[in-house]
Amino acid sequence: MDKAYEKIKDKYLAVALLNAADKKQLGMGELMEDLQNDLEKGVDNFPKDLVGAYDLLLNYQDYKAGTVMRRNISDHITFANVGAKKDKSHIICWKCGQKGHCHDDPNCPVNLKESEEKEKGE
Repeated sequence: MDKAYEKIKDKYLAVALLNAADKKQLGMGELMEDLQNDLEKGVDNFPKDLVGAYDLLLNYQDYKAGTVMRRNISDHITFANVGAKKDKSHIICWKCGQKGHCHDDPNCPVNLKESEEKEKGE
C-alpha cells in the first residue's frame, strides 16, 4: 500500500509542477495541451515524478512551431522545502574549504565576495 501511495503522490506532485509553471512566460501551454491530447488517445506521457516533470519543462520541444522550448526556467521554478533543515555540518564547501555549507550557499565567503565585486562593477 505504501508503494502505491508513493507512486500516486509522486505523479500528483509532477502534474502539479507542470500546472504551476507559468504557461505564458515559459510557453508551456502547448505542453499541457499535448499531454492531455495524448491521454485522450490512451497514451500517458505525464511524468511519473518531480524529476521527470522538471526535465520535461527544460527540454520540451514544440513540434508545431518547430522550436525547442528550452528556457532558463530555473529562475521561475521554486520548490517548497517542507520539513526540518538538513544537517550540513559534515559538508565541506569546495569553493572556500569551510564546513557547514555547499558551494552554492549565498553565505559562503567566496560567494559573498563575488557578489560584492559584482555590485561594485555595476
